[in-house]
This record gives sequence, C-alpha cells and structure tokens, in this order.
Amino acid sequence: MPRFVPTDSTAPCPTDFETRALAAVMGPGRLGDAFMSAIRRANQLFGAALLLQVAELRRAGDPVERALARTKELELQLSFAHQTIEVLLERLERVPPGHRPHYRKADRGRILHHKAVLHLSCREVARLYALTRSTVHRWVADAIAPKRPDRPLVTPAPPDRSYSALVRQQVLNMSMAGFGGSLRIAQTLALEGLRLSRSTVRRWTKETEPALEPSSEPPHSADRERPSPAAPVEATPKLVERAVRARRPNHVLMVDVTWIKALFGFRSFRLAVVIDVFSRFPLAWRLFDTEPSAEEMASVLDQAVARARRLHPDLSLRHFVTDKGASFTAAEFQETVARHGMQSRFGAVGQHGSIAFIERLWLGLKNLLQLRLDRRLLREDLEPRIGLGLFYYSVLKPHQGLGGATPAEVYFQKEPARLAAIPPPREIDPMPPPAFVIRHLDVARRLPVLFKKAA
Repeated sequence: MPRFVPTDSTAPCPTDFETRALAAVMGPGRLGDAFMSAIRRANQLFGAALLLQVAELRRAGDPVERALARTKELELQLSFAHQTIEVLLERLERVPPGHRPHYRKADRGRILHHKAVLHLSCREVARLYALTRSTVHRWVADAIAPKRPDRPLVTPAPPDRSYSALVRQQVLNMSMAGFGGSLRIAQTLALEGLRLSRSTVRRWTKETEPALEPSSEPPHSADRERPSPAAPVEATPKLVERAVRARRPNHVLMVDVTWIKALFGFRSFRLAVVIDVFSRFPLAWRLFDTEPSAEEMASVLDQAVARARRLHPDLSLRHFVTDKGASFTAAEFQETVARHGMQSRFGAVGQHGSIAFIERLWLGLKNLLQLRLDRRLLREDLEPRIGLGLFYYSVLKPHQGLGGATPAEVYFQKEPARLAAIPPPREIDPMPPPAFVIRHLDVARRLPVLFKKAA
C-alpha cells in the first residue's frame, strides 16, 4: 500500500498509523464511494457555475464584458486542451519508439505548418508530437530540398495541390483568424482579384465549424413590455424631407467628435474626423486632450478643405454636416464654413442615424483597434494606431455600403478592383488538352516523337 508522504520536506512525515487510517478512510468502501461521488458532484456544480457566469457575461450589454466572457471561455478551453495533450503524450510515450505508428506525409506537412505559424523550435515540435529532434530536422530539410523528389517525406497540407483547394484553405484560415463574416472575406478576396460569392464562403466555413448551441435571448427580454395587438404601433420615424444627398465626391463633408477613454478611465481623448459622405473617405483628423474649441475645429476644417481641393480641384464643395455641439454652432466656426463656400447643415436632434456614416466609422474604428480593451495612457502611443486604422479603413477595407469597394477607390473615381476579379477554377473542370500529339515512337531510342498541333 503506498504511503501518503507530502512533497514538502519541512512538513512532518505521517506515521504508519496515520497512513493506514487515511487509507482505510479513502479505501474501497461505503465512505470512499460517498467521497468520490461528492467529488464528482462538486466538479459538476463548479462547471455549471462557471458556464452560467460566462453566459451571464455574454448577455451583458457592455462590449467589454462580452469580450471578457469570450476571453474566459477561450482560456478554459485552452487549459483543458493542454491537459488533453499531456494525457495523450504520456500514453504515447509508454509505447516503444519502434512500435509507434508513423505520421502520414500530409500530417507531417500540417506539423511543419504549425511550426512555421507558431514559430516553434524543433525541440518544441518534437516534445509536442512525441518525436525526436533529428526527425523534425529531416522533415524540414526534405520539405526545402527533397533528396528523392519521387518519394518525398512531406506533402503539402492540404495534400491537394489544386488551385481551388488552396483558395478554400485560405478562406478557412481567414475565418479561423476572426477576419470577419462571409461577406467581408468575399469582398477582401475580390480586392486581390479573386471572385467568390458570399454563399460559397459561407458554405466552406460552415462545413468545418463545430455545431454551436443556439444563442440565448438578450437580458431582460422577457421583462420588456410587448405591445398588445390592439395597442397602436408607433410609427417608424421618417427621414427628413430636406436631407442632403451626396451626389459626387466633395459634395457633402461631415465632421464629428468622439471620446476615447484612456487607462483606468481617469483620462479621455477627443478624436475629430472629417469625411467625404459620398465615399466615406477621411480627409482630416486630429486627436485632442480636451474638448476641442471652435478655433481648433476650424483649423481641422481648413486642413480637410485644403486636401479636398488639392485632390479634386475641379469639384466644388457644397454642404458641411455637423451636430449641434457648442464648437460647431459657434460664430467663428460658422464663419470658417462660409469662407470656404459651403452651406452649414445640422443633423436632426434626437433622430438616430442623422450622421450615420461617421457613427459607423466610430464603431468600425474602435472595434478594429480594440480601443475599448487596449486603452493607451499617452497621446504619443494612440496617434500612430489611429492613423494606421484610418489608413486600413479608407484604402484596404471593402465597404458593404459601397458594394465591396474601398473609400479610396470611390473618392478617386477609380474602377473597383473587385470588378476585375475572376472566379477560381472548379475542381471538376477538365484539364486542357495537351499542345502536342504523339505520331510514332523512335525505334532506336524507344522515345516518343512529339509534333506540335496545328493552330
């Protein structure tokens, strides 16, 4: 019978009587069965409480709490994945190396793919997959320059070398990395010249996704008062009859200021951006430590107008849309708007979506840069991130409202790259016929004699 000796050398060592007493309590018997049942029950309750906490955070309205719930869930799954790997490795290590099953060539390609993506060393790969370092070195060398091309040790992962299979794998990698939805992936690939439909991307990603549990309804949904059939339904607010519609670049400009909280919420910055409504293209932006004054916003407007006239000297400026903030209604700012030959327009007070284009910019920029989670304390750290985010928003990001084009393509009146995209070849497409035909065999060398087909 094993002795229950503590690992700490400073702790007193139990006597034989204590060891036998503890073994009798935990041995096979009614009390031992009750003890194991209690342990299993405690583990079940702990898991249920943890899952309920994660579900409660998921239903929270705060995006920070939802992100925290997702982080906790991923940490739990990662912890159990590591434990599972350790158990499987310990089981595999008990098998003699000569009797272990060999990895297939495609599996070796996947192992080397993981090594390259995660920047693992040969020692780490050997420990993770129960191999020797010499074996991993041999695989890497053979993948770079195979000694026997007819019998390589490693094949690509996926094994299919066809163009369509590689495109499908790229779509799956983008989905796994959280790049976006099916429409965002399809529009991004269209910018690079590869045309895929949204349904194709969705079908490929759904075939590999695990079955997800149906999402629960948002909090307090049961407590909301639902209107009875007899109750009059509130009419949907109509659009303003005299709403300004952008017809071309530089026709309508729009400006707004948003708050960006710094570390611990003790400090916050103000970000002002001027965009072209027709193309959603940012013309000027500036970061302030405090609420900007009318003079500061006028300087931002001067910068945006100068850039707009430099990029499109033949297009005149007509309207400038703002909200009714103190810095925008001030006489100094209104004089600047009139000096540039524009008519000042204001968004409807209390009407949602009156400046929806720039509100969508705030949402996309904060989600892209994770400004709600990764909060910077210094202005010098925040400005480069905002500049990089606005560059991605205007040059690289396809917009659904623009039909998959980027704001830069629309503003500079260039043909969208998505129009030149071509669909990838299908797997069932037949191979093209060879350009040569065999007429006869050479008698001396036993080689086929090839003749090029006539045009």
